[in-house]
Amino acid sequence: MHLTPALALSGVLASTASALNLPTFNQQAIDSGAALATLNKLASANAYKNSKGSCKANKVKVRQEWRTLPPAQRRQFIKAVQCLQKSPSVFPDIEGAVTGYDDFTWIHLINTVNIHYSGLFLSWHRLFIHQYEKKLEACGWKGGLPYWEWGMDTQDVTKSPIFDGSDTSLGGNGEYIPHEGLTMPIWPDRGTTDLPPANGSGCVTKGPFGGMQTHLGPVALPDYGAPTYSSAANPAAKNTRCLKRDLNTALLRTENTFRNSTNLILSSPDIEIFRAAIEGDLRYNNDTRYAPFKDVKSVHFGGHFTIGGDPGSDAFISCGDPAFWLHHSQIDRMWWIWQNLDFANRQDVFGTHTILNQPASENVTVDEFLDIHPDFPSTQIKKLMNTVGDEPLCYVYA
Repeated sequence: MHLTPALALSGVLASTASALNLPTFNQQAIDSGAALATLNKLASANAYKNSKGSCKANKVKVRQEWRTLPPAQRRQFIKAVQCLQKSPSVFPDIEGAVTGYDDFTWIHLINTVNIHYSGLFLSWHRLFIHQYEKKLEACGWKGGLPYWEWGMDTQDVTKSPIFDGSDTSLGGNGEYIPHEGLTMPIWPDRGTTDLPPANGSGCVTKGPFGGMQTHLGPVALPDYGAPTYSSAANPAAKNTRCLKRDLNTALLRTENTFRNSTNLILSSPDIEIFRAAIEGDLRYNNDTRYAPFKDVKSVHFGGHFTIGGDPGSDAFISCGDPAFWLHHSQIDRMWWIWQNLDFANRQDVFGTHTILNQPASENVTVDEFLDIHPDFPSTQIKKLMNTVGDEPLCYVYA
């Protein structure tokens, strides 16, 4: 299993906890999720101290873990997603953007090579999921965007309340079709990564999103049993097909444990290493600061490929799966906790504008503006550093 050795991890966490005046945690607290829950509470208390402008305490949205929402609220959230999936697209010239939900997939598709393994990864996705949350609000959803606490599902992800196929889930696993695992090339020319086969891969047929159709792509869909990717002749065309999943507990159990999440937060000394670790940036393998993370791929990678399927395992169009948004809400939560444990010193970004800096590009700065969805105004990255600052953000995690 890709778990950091307990003894080494304990020493790293103890030194970080001391430097930030945080509690120290034993291994049981780390592995059970108790440590992460405590860090969330501390981050929340610190965040409220920084509330300002139009984000008053009584207006703060609270983003909750999916299973903590009452069933009625889960159904309301599902209804809002389905509403967005029936709304008109704002991209009339893109054949595959059939609905307002597809619009987000298109936006992610055309930006993928700039928003991964780059200085834009964290801030761009923070604004992206916020704009999705606002679109759901227009469809009747009044809560914060839920998140997926990966560590709760490492025993069997198919039994997760997110994926169990019930009427309060985001649909079940794909129908089982025997298949090999994935052998994926790591771009550019960095060998391959091998994933074990899971027990789905076919169409999702159960739950509220059973029978759901997706339209854009594929662009780079990993092929089973071969180091190749499949793509449509025209990924922007209306390439209608069913939503597929291949839920992979074995991968979640190695990449997305409570231990790995807690390690990410407490062993990242600065934004450069935090961003590298949350994405699994192989360029840092020989950096001594990256040592606590060398034995894992990353929680970002693990979550996406635990969902798997089509569009879930295609980096360009993965947000076409409704589970994407809960995964990335959790990614944002990791950053939010890390930031708010030392807020004054964690108000920056690190990296360039291109994936793995290929081709080479200038560094991203917080003074830049992001334009994502055409229905929303440009937003300066600096304004995304505080989730309870003035417009546009006003939320915390519970």
